Amino acid sequence: MLSTSPDAAGVWMIVSAGSEGAGEGSLDDVQPARASERAPAMMAAAVMVVRGYRVMRMCVSPRCQKSSVTDFGPNQAIVSNTNWKGSNHMDVTRALSDVLLVHGASHDASSWDALRVELGRRGVVAAAVDLPSSGGLFGMEDDARAIRHAVAYYRPRVVVCHSYGGMPTTSAVRSGTSVGHVIYLTALVPDVGDSLASLSADVPEDGAWEMSADEDWIQAVDPRDLFYGLCEASISDAAVAALRPQAVRAFNERLNNEPSWRSVESSYILCLHDRAIPLSLQERMAARTRISRSLPSDHSPFLSMPGRTADAIIDLAFQSGADRP
Repeated sequence: MLSTSPDAAGVWMIVSAGSEGAGEGSLDDVQPARASERAPAMMAAAVMVVRGYRVMRMCVSPRCQKSSVTDFGPNQAIVSNTNWKGSNHMDVTRALSDVLLVHGASHDASSWDALRVELGRRGVVAAAVDLPSSGGLFGMEDDARAIRHAVAYYRPRVVVCHSYGGMPTTSAVRSGTSVGHVIYLTALVPDVGDSLASLSADVPEDGAWEMSADEDWIQAVDPRDLFYGLCEASISDAAVAALRPQAVRAFNERLNNEPSWRSVESSYILCLHDRAIPLSLQERMAARTRISRSLPSDHSPFLSMPGRTADAIIDLAFQSGADRP
């Protein structure tokens, strides 16, 4: 029989004898998910897939001796809350995500962290994917492959893509998968034969971007102005520090298959003060989707106004009557 000691931070357990839908089970049936592993005071995100088992949730407070058993279906999981310091209990939720977030050029999955928190506060579970062309010499189709893998793994109902991320998302998402809605957040919405370079051909260059001497990489000259014009200084400083060089190859590759927006419900969020993708280009892109909303934002509303961005995503994703999480 396992239990928490007075100084224990917490233990995860699986009730192996109680399969899905079975009785409550007993503590004698409990086995540790990871032998003698305790949750640290500030726990990083961790996921354990539970296939038809039952999970024992143990209190992590030394003053609390209660426990509870929660049913989970096949391919569901327990996930520790990444911001639970001060909480008395481990937060248990499903690993399968409601929303998959796809970042833009030069960024990575961590750029979505503030938005993921806001979505979580509204009951929406979000995951984020890293695109290999950001920091690696890969192309747009390599990014699309990463998105396909993420969709298969997380099985999201909604994909939100930002900026360049609209290119590989449009290539990757297909009808017949878990995805029923794509939201383009000041993003490119290509048709067959389009590339980022071709779609932005009419956008004045004005020295906003610089290319490496070998012409393999491109990056923003002044990302604070281009991407984060309405962000607080501390937020933009951290975002700039996390930027990566972007592979030029990804900007030049063209969409060579049917775009997702022809078969999957799609919508658009325009950012009215975006200096990277002009409003005129956003409006052209939004015309390829069914419905749009706007935010008085810079190019990065997930940083400058994450709460309002979360509300806009939820409004678009579930306005058609789809079940809320």
